[in-house]
Amino acid sequence: MNEAAARILIVDDQPDNLLILEDLLGRHYTVHAACDGEEALTRLADGDRPDLMLLDVVMPGMDGFEVCRRVKAAPGLRDMPVLLLTSLESAADEEYGLSLGADDFIHKPYSPPVVLARVNNHLKLARASRLLRDRNEDLERLVAERTREILCQSEQLIRSKQEVIASQGRPSPPCAR
Repeated sequence: MNEAAARILIVDDQPDNLLILEDLLGRHYTVHAACDGEEALTRLADGDRPDLMLLDVVMPGMDGFEVCRRVKAAPGLRDMPVLLLTSLESAADEEYGLSLGADDFIHKPYSPPVVLARVNNHLKLARASRLLRDRNEDLERLVAERTREILCQSEQLIRSKQEVIASQGRPSPPCAR
């Protein structure tokens, strides 16, 4: 996947924030928006899996912390980068978000270059992680195949040795003089 084709889901209850981020990121990525946590989780459950999620922390109903916790608990989603958007300034809030599995924080008001850099960096990191995971799976398959081949060859060698030993253990026919 190249970064230009990356899909980003922005979750924020404030229409102004959605518009700002859609305008900024829409120039570089395919952007989808959800206005609350429930909508975001429904989209994800329906198979709409973005490459990265920007998630507002302070929302009515289900807050961003809970959405992040649920996303990171879902096996098919846990490797998706989640960047929390917040106006909260407390280090404890950041620690809590990170403990839930958030990959980064972007503080409001947004700095467009910072948003673009962090989104781009996390997309690159996620892509590299996927490539590494895929390569490891390929190597594990290759090792398993070679191990099976070696075991099969070893069994054939053992059978051949046993046949040779069995043939040597037979009495020789009497010599004809």
